[in-house]
Amino acid sequence: MLKSVPIIAAATVVIAACASQVAVVDTAEAAPPVETAAAETTSDPRGPALNGLTEVKPSDISPNFEKDTVIGLNAIVRRSLDVVEAYDALSLPGGDASIPLEADQFSALEDMQARAKAAVVDINAEARRLSTSGEVHNAAILAGMVEFVTDVESEISASLARAEVR
Repeated sequence: MLKSVPIIAAATVVIAACASQVAVVDTAEAAPPVETAAAETTSDPRGPALNGLTEVKPSDISPNFEKDTVIGLNAIVRRSLDVVEAYDALSLPGGDASIPLEADQFSALEDMQARAKAAVVDINAEARRLSTSGEVHNAAILAGMVEFVTDVESEISASLARAEVR
């Protein structure tokens, strides 16, 4: 069965890019001043080096998605998460064997499948819109969202195909 995995956004991130390292600092928290020796400062066009790190403020980083887009995508993923949590609560056996279900369980599984299929249609439509709109977005994050929503629908559909009403 699918297990829910929350996506966590961190305010402070260290990114290694090629040969240089970049430290993203959260300016919301008071940080002690960084002291650097004159020898540590370089003429690197990417900025002054601080102990081998280049400081990048949150304002220097562009968002992965437009605000309205990420709200819409998160709503679709949330719908799939709600479906998979309800599905996991059924505690259906895995494998290839048939699954004997009461009529109300079978009906609930059919409802979950319909909701999961609707989420797949919606996430694929949003992915197509993003690919043709030219809107800046993070393709890797979008691919992960599409994969999660699709996996939920696939697993529920596979279980429904094995289900038998008692």
